[in-house]
Formats: sequence, structure tokens, C-alpha cells
Amino acid sequence: MNDRFQECATNPRRVTSEIVKGLCVGLCVAALGFSGAASADAAKTHGSEARSAVRSALPEQLAKAARRWKVNPDDVVVALVKLDDTGLDAKGRLKKVPLAFAYNADRSVAPASTAKLVTTLAGLEVLGATHHWYTGFYTDARPDASGVLKGNLYVRGGGDPTLVIEDFMLQVDRLAQMGVKHLKGNIVVDRSYFNISPVDPGAFDGRRSRPYNLPPDAALLNYRNLSLDLVPDREKGVARVVATPPLAGVKIPSTVKLTSGACGDWKTKLGFRMRKNADGTKRVFLDGGLARSCGAKTFNVIAFESDEYFERVFRALWVKEGRTWTGHVTTGRIPEEADRSFVRMSPSLAEVAVLTNKWSNNVMARHIFLSLGEKRVKDEAAARDKKAAAAGANVEKPRFERGITYGDARGVLADWLASRGIDPKTIYIENGSGLARAARHGARDGAGSRRRLARSLHARIRGFDARDRQGRHDAKAQRRRGRRAHQDGVSRRRTQYRRLHPRKGRHALRSLCERARQGEHAGRDRFPRQRDRLGVQAPG
Repeated sequence: MNDRFQECATNPRRVTSEIVKGLCVGLCVAALGFSGAASADAAKTHGSEARSAVRSALPEQLAKAARRWKVNPDDVVVALVKLDDTGLDAKGRLKKVPLAFAYNADRSVAPASTAKLVTTLAGLEVLGATHHWYTGFYTDARPDASGVLKGNLYVRGGGDPTLVIEDFMLQVDRLAQMGVKHLKGNIVVDRSYFNISPVDPGAFDGRRSRPYNLPPDAALLNYRNLSLDLVPDREKGVARVVATPPLAGVKIPSTVKLTSGACGDWKTKLGFRMRKNADGTKRVFLDGGLARSCGAKTFNVIAFESDEYFERVFRALWVKEGRTWTGHVTTGRIPEEADRSFVRMSPSLAEVAVLTNKWSNNVMARHIFLSLGEKRVKDEAAARDKKAAAAGANVEKPRFERGITYGDARGVLADWLASRGIDPKTIYIENGSGLARAARHGARDGAGSRRRLARSLHARIRGFDARDRQGRHDAKAQRRRGRRAHQDGVSRRRTQYRRLHPRKGRHALRSLCERARQGEHAGRDRFPRQRDRLGVQAPG
């Protein structure tokens, strides 16, 4: 472990992924590590002395790294524990273990993205690894024989942070398979699962269009993201622009010019802006350019509000193959008479927690954090029903319980910390992610929860990566089998053809072989490379 921290101090970029995976647990300053000198000092400290160990000076190796990266040593906060000491005592509380090394460990600091470790661990233990989010689709009418749905379509968001465009396309297809061809009403999106006040996405750093600043949304669709893949064509001096997802009424340029110079802040140099036309359509402009030195890039931007984004995506996916829609998207509540038509279930929390920490995804972390409050809402409902039953009163249950607030989530988190023997006053998580000015975290108290998470989360990450590698291995194996079958088939065809046409040369075989190659490539397309389904990576 000392070698790993020494490498972290001298060249932090090489171990960034390891830090994300929880291996540098207890390190509260990104890009700084622990040298072997600290290990020798820690070995002299044991028992109660280790509990109060606070270094007056940084080890030389770490001090050099701080000077190299222009970090004030007084701002460094370190609490190092051994992962082997992870565990709970008989009362279900974290075991009290001595710190291997401590420096300013009792200082409360902003946790940055390490807050996600607390959020995801609390989610796994409070909600359970098999927790799922559900998005319901409701209608207040049935389609007639001609496929006309005269009522509204209602979408009940359940806080799902994983509803990306590919999954939403499946839900649109399910609606069409129900016999609907013509939608006459509106799409009413119910976002009341989260009862939170609107926030300014640019309040943290002024960059409201950046995906990592996206606030929570109970009916979040594809992270409200417009993604522009920029593929350079150096011969023509332009970069091809490939936009996803499809957005109705939005015109996007097909190319952007290539420029000279360093790549630098290429996102700003791209010159993205959008203009609204008189007819309601919008046009995207890329007034700048992409430096040739940048290579291929992907530009992600939040350019639409929730209802507008939902409407443009749905209209682009629905209005084709003779299907029509004359309504719009509005925010509202689902009426009692509406019937549920189908439900979309998210991946499990175990999978989402891994991806949240692996990619440091702020939106996922915020959704997990708010979902903690579901426990308090359910407890209130159970107490209400119990009280009504004791009084012999017949109380009608609401179709949906009240929305979850940040207060609910913080209250559940505080109860969970107390149950694990951690003083809730030492850890304050504002919204679940690292983008928060008021969030505070003590390194000493946080080391216990992080060391517990490190093992469970890293084991899941390794399992996730193993499944990913196995999937790629299976795909390659099937391609190899298909290639061998293709080669055997071509050899047999060549032999048969030469027997039938012994005087014709190689040119006569060209069309036959070309058809065989096309068949091989068609087989390859059945096994595409696995890719990340997050849609947006958040640097916070």
C-alpha cells in the first residue's frame, strides 16, 4: 500500500481510477498521497495514542507533492486506515480502529466527490442493493379501432437516474404495440416523487449548461443531454457533427471547421449557441471551431428545460411510420381515473452505486441521496395507517404518497450514521454529490464509513468489470467462430465453383466472395462492443 500512495504523491494521474474505486480511502485531498515515511511513524503509534494522532508536519514525500501541485499543506486533510480492519461490532456499529496515519484529521472540510462514497453506502444499507426505481405510464382512455387515443398520456417519474434514450425508445415502442397510432391529448409528466424547490443549475460555478450541474428530476430523461460527437475530416478541413438524441424541430449543423493551434479549452472555443425561431423551432450554431490537435471529441450540453426536452425527444421518436401527435408536454399530476398501462424498471441500486462512484456521476448521487427519504415517507404512511386502524377509522389511502424532500433524505442519513456509531454532526451531506458549498466532512469520522464501503464497492466494481470483460470475450469468441465458419464456407464454395467452371479465373469468384464477406460483417454487427450507458460523466 505504501508504494501505491508514494506513486499517488509523485504521479497522481496514474492512479486516478484507483482513487475513484475507493483504494485511496480516507484521503481527503485529490491528487495527494501517503509516503512510506508515514508508515514507519504509524507503526510506533498504537492503542489510544493512534486515536489522537495528528501530525504537525507532512512527510517529506507528501510535502514535495504539495509544493509541486501548488497545494497549501495547511489545506491537506488525511486519515488513513487499513482496509483489513473493516467490519461491524456486535451492536452493528463500525469497529473503532486506530488510524495508520492522521494529519488534520479532526478538521471539517468540504468532502468534494468523496461525499458520493457516504451517499452510496447509505443507499446500499438503507434501501438495499436490490432497490429499483420505477417509471409508470398511464392513460385515461383506450385507443379505438383506428388507433386513436383521445385522452392524455401520463408519465409518473419515480426518481430513476438511468432512463437513457435507448431505454426510452423501448417505452415508445411499447406504446405503439398497444395499438396507439394517433395521440390527440397531451403528455402529462408527474414529477412529484421529489418535492424539491427549483434550483439554479449555475449557482455552483456559473456553468448552468454543463451536465455535471444538472439538478435532480423525478422524471429525468437521458440526463436532458444533447451530445455532439465531433469527428475530424482533415482532408476537407472540417469535423463531422453527429447529434444524439434526435430532437424534433432542432436544426444542428453537420460540420464545424477545423482550426490550428492547441486544443486547450476546446468547449469554449467551439462557440456553441442556440437561437429560437418565430415558428418555435430552434437552430444550433457552432461559431468557433475545433483544433486539429484535439482529435475526436464529444460535446455534451444542457440546452433545454425538462418539458421541452421531453417533448422534442418524444415527438422525434413517435411521429413516423404514420403515427401522429397533436399535443404537448406539460407538468401535472396523475388523476385517480387514469389506469397504468406499463412500467419501466431501472437497474438495481447495486449497479447504479458502482457506476456513480466509478464515473463520479453527480446526478446519480443526488437521486440516490433523495431516494433515502423514501424510508421516512413510508414510515409516516405506516404510522398513519396504524393510528387509523387503532381508532377504527376508515382512512382512504392516497394513490401516491407525498414527495420526498431533502429534509427527509438528511434525516434518514443522520439516523443511519448514528446507527453505525458515527456522530451525525461530523458529517453533513447537502445533496449527495460533491457540488455543494455547505457540505462538511471530518476525515477521522469519514474514514470508518469509507473503509467499509471500499471493500463492498470495490468488490462490486471488480465483478462489474469482470462481467464486462466476459461479455467482450464472448463476443470475440463468437466472432472467431463466425470467421472460421465463413472461411470454411468460402473455401468450399471456391472448390465447388472451380469444379463447375475450371476455365474461369479469380475475377469470376469476386462477387461470390464479396457476398460471403458481407454475410460475415452482418454477423459481426450482432455483437457490438459493450459501452457505457451513463450518457454523461460528471467531473465533480
